[in-house]
Amino acid sequence: PTYILRFPPRKMYVGCAFVASIACLFTGVPTFPGVAEGVTQQVLAGLGILVFVAFFEIGMGPSFYILAQEIFPEKQRALGCSITVAIQFFFNLVINFGFPVAKTAMSGGPSGNQDKGMALSFIIFGVLGLMTVVFLALKMPKTRGELAADDEEDKQSPPESYGSADLE
Repeated sequence: PTYILRFPPRKMYVGCAFVASIACLFTGVPTFPGVAEGVTQQVLAGLGILVFVAFFEIGMGPSFYILAQEIFPEKQRALGCSITVAIQFFFNLVINFGFPVAKTAMSGGPSGNQDKGMALSFIIFGVLGLMTVVFLALKMPKTRGELAADDEEDKQSPPESYGSADLE
């Protein structure tokens, strides 16, 4: 989608990660037993999930692949991006398979209050997300929407023209 290219990927990634992390907290807090009841709990938690999904799909989801391309120099880009995506897939598996187990454990077992486990899970995700936002805001390289160059000389030299003599 071309709308993504209108915003610097770093700002989009960090901004959307912030809103998505707040949405996790917004989902977890009302779900915790005794905080909100019935329809109020369901509406607040549902809105939190909708906001999370929206900002993930707008920012973190697609921006991850753009940023992965931008932060590696050309010679290491293919290997760097492959390793980065493999690590992402690994942690996706860990979260997908670990979430039900962690939720049940935090609930006090299968017969415990599952709302408590769900709430604690979202609160933990929200807090970790906010910690990640702070880290990214301080440490993520500023890419200006360009691909990383092999060295500074490439950035300073004018682009080469490709005439018919260059193609032979």
